[in-house]
Amino acid sequence: MNDYFKKSLNRQLVSFMAIIMLVITIIGSTFVYYVSVIQSNYIAEREVLVYKQDLAFQIDNSANQMFIHLRGYFAFQSVSEYASLMTQVESVNETIDEFNQLTLEADESQFIGSVEELISQVEGYIPQAVELINNNNVGEIREMGVSDGGALVNELTSLTASNLEQTNDKLATLSSDYTVANSTILWLIFGLIIVFIATLFLILRRIFTKIGNPLQDLTLASEQLAAGKEVHLIETDRNDEVGILSRTFNGMVLTLQEKEEELVAQNEELISQQEELEDQQVKLRSAFEETQMIRLVLEKYNRFNHTISVTLNKQELLDQIIDHMGALYPVERMGFVLLQGRKQSATRGISDKVIEELSENFQDGLGVLLKEKKSCHQVKRKSSKYEQGIAEEPVDVFDLYVPVYSSTKGLMAVFCCTRVGSDFSVEEQVELEGVMGHISIAIERVMLYEQTENDRELNQDMIDNVNEGIQFIDRDGALLRSNKLFRDMFQFNLSLDTQCNSYDTWKKECLKNVEKTEELASFFDHVLSSSTDDVLTTRYKLSDGKTMIEVYAEPVYKDDIRKGTIIVHRDITKEYEVDQMKSELVSTVSHELRTPLSSILGFTELMIDRELKPARQEKYLRTIYKETNRLTNLINDFLDLQRMESNVQSYNKTSFNVKELVIEVISKYEPMHKDHQFIIRDLANQTFVWADPNRIEQVLVNLVSNAVKFSPNGGHVEVVMVNKGTDLHIHVNDEGLGIPDTEINKLFTKFHRIDNSDRRKIGGTGLGLPIVKEIMEAHGGSVSVKSELGAGSTFILSLPYDSQDSLLPISSISDDQGDRFRVAILEDDQSLALLLAEELKQSGFEVHHYLNPAVALERIRVQQIDAVVVDLMLGEGMDGWDFIKALKQVDETQHVPVFISSALNEVREKAKEFGVSKYLTKPYPPQELSQVIKKTLSSDKKIGQIVMPEE
Repeated sequence: MNDYFKKSLNRQLVSFMAIIMLVITIIGSTFVYYVSVIQSNYIAEREVLVYKQDLAFQIDNSANQMFIHLRGYFAFQSVSEYASLMTQVESVNETIDEFNQLTLEADESQFIGSVEELISQVEGYIPQAVELINNNNVGEIREMGVSDGGALVNELTSLTASNLEQTNDKLATLSSDYTVANSTILWLIFGLIIVFIATLFLILRRIFTKIGNPLQDLTLASEQLAAGKEVHLIETDRNDEVGILSRTFNGMVLTLQEKEEELVAQNEELISQQEELEDQQVKLRSAFEETQMIRLVLEKYNRFNHTISVTLNKQELLDQIIDHMGALYPVERMGFVLLQGRKQSATRGISDKVIEELSENFQDGLGVLLKEKKSCHQVKRKSSKYEQGIAEEPVDVFDLYVPVYSSTKGLMAVFCCTRVGSDFSVEEQVELEGVMGHISIAIERVMLYEQTENDRELNQDMIDNVNEGIQFIDRDGALLRSNKLFRDMFQFNLSLDTQCNSYDTWKKECLKNVEKTEELASFFDHVLSSSTDDVLTTRYKLSDGKTMIEVYAEPVYKDDIRKGTIIVHRDITKEYEVDQMKSELVSTVSHELRTPLSSILGFTELMIDRELKPARQEKYLRTIYKETNRLTNLINDFLDLQRMESNVQSYNKTSFNVKELVIEVISKYEPMHKDHQFIIRDLANQTFVWADPNRIEQVLVNLVSNAVKFSPNGGHVEVVMVNKGTDLHIHVNDEGLGIPDTEINKLFTKFHRIDNSDRRKIGGTGLGLPIVKEIMEAHGGSVSVKSELGAGSTFILSLPYDSQDSLLPISSISDDQGDRFRVAILEDDQSLALLLAEELKQSGFEVHHYLNPAVALERIRVQQIDAVVVDLMLGEGMDGWDFIKALKQVDETQHVPVFISSALNEVREKAKEFGVSKYLTKPYPPQELSQVIKKTLSSDKKIGQIVMPEE
């Protein structure tokens, strides 16, 4: 066993270390166990003391609560206080029992015994207290609570405080003992470490001595051997590694000494070989440097080729050529000029003016020479003062021009460069010609790309300007191309991203803007799945409800292989509307022409075939006349519209008063339509216009006729005139059926009629409003409409007035302006009514003109009229006196002043009956009437008086 360890230093070291680690482990485990035991004992004892301390606190707290509830019971004799008292007594007893179960020392046993005794005294007082309370002995109860209760509380508090103080002392003593024990352990550990370090030092010192001395001898022998000195061999009988190393070293020394002469000879040979290798190394280094330079040049060429291969912008390509050529060839100045198309260039060190002159004069100068030589042209010259720099004398400068030919051998560009002091060798010129060959390919590629892009943009512009939406899809349905009208039609803009242009994506986007999506979706699916070569077509309407689109799809083939399908969306809204209009025209004409013709033919046959009485004949003839007029008006409407659309309609324009025309039109309609109340409101101080009276009458007749016709239940038809800006506005209001919002934009379309049951039975050709629009626009005016369904409509005419016929400044007056007096005129003489209205308007009054007394009565009440001018002779029916009488019988109007204007002489009976003090007989100055009205309305005595202005 001893020889086993002696043969290996490693085994000796490991064994020493193992023994040391074993000793350390044993001592360390002992210390750990000892520390653990001390710590466990300390924790256990401390927990017991803390627990006893908690129990003492609980006893003290419960006892105090018990005494509090006992005193509460003494003070208030409350049952709840008694219950709480008994609960606390039970709690104290339980805590005392729990304390007694612990291991107690003498002082602790004495403490708990004293507490039990005090609690027992309290429990003894409780029955006595209950009995005294039940007997209502208040004095004894108070005495017991004051004397006995206070002493018990103080004694218990003293016991508890004493116990807590003793417990705290024990905890402090325990902590102090634990700290002393820990300090002792730490000193023991420190001593153990010192002993261990000393032992380890002694062991290592012996090991190093045993190993170090032999190694030192070997080191000295090695140094002697390396220095070529005589080596003193070391003899040893050790069996470990040091002995083996010593013996091996001795053998090596002997071997080296034997072969020293051989090594010297070989060394001389190696020296000669080394010199030869150094010569080769110099050559290799030179070759390597040359290779590195070639590699760098090749890398520059590769970068150059890559750049000109990926660049697609012509000017960018030229700039890249100059940048890379400057890195490849050391020259002072260089430029590259394109000679085809728009002459572009890139330069370095050459001014724009020089390049521009070269480009302009190249074809007549150097261009001819280069075309003849078909190779580079070098020019030698003396340097200018700018080129020679700091040289005192001019130096030689060499300019080189390298032609760049296209694939068709045409001269497309020229590369020029300048070198100062040395020329361009033949090899450089050949190399440059080769480089220019590569550049010509790149330039042609860029030019071809630009041409392709221009063609593509031109094609896209062409299809974008086609008045049809175009899309091209492949066999899988992916959208490859589309034009602007298609994208605008469906309000989306898909990029060329494959995911965005997939069939499901663009189909979904299209269907968002279509009314009936099922038909168009089915059409797209059929187009994609169909293998037929027939043209597929369908129609659909966009979601705006107006635009009708016809779509057709046709397959596209190339080399008998189907590449995809072109789908064309054509807006046929106008054609569709024309078709609808034709159908409407045929339907309207067939109905509107046949109806009067049937009546004419029928009554004519009756008059031919039968003997009729004169009265019956007259009735039939009047019917035939009426239907003939109806037929004539219908034909005239057709002819008028035709002339207007052909711009051959003539207008005889003159200056006239529109109000006269309005009164004339209303006077024609009022007698025939008793269910309607016609009202004229004149809010304008200028009603003269420059227009064709017959055509304006046609417009008014059409609008009033519609107001009557589309008010089947009667109601008010009101014509309001007002100046706004440079125009006279005429409002035609009714209280009829009204117009749906969806139909307002179609009202002025030829043959258009609102399609519902209320209007279908009314009839009409649908030409009246288009004619109105044409007439108004021909006069520089306009027509518009406002309507509320079920509440009536308002048509607004706008005509430029004739400012030369105005005697007053023209002012714009709102129809809801309420700061003027409102005067109603009831006069059947139109001329006099117009005269009175003009005078009253000039005096600042708002004038309302009525022809029908019954209508006037209702509107005066509703419109809050301030005064009424009445003619006593009103024709048939109610006269002026009847009107005044009816006016005074209504509460709302009995206080309205009435001003009588009449051609009759003074009637004293009527004047006496109505209390008339003044009377005016026609003719009289109109200004006299306005003065009397203004004077009456401006006073505070408006009591409904009837005034007859003095003659």
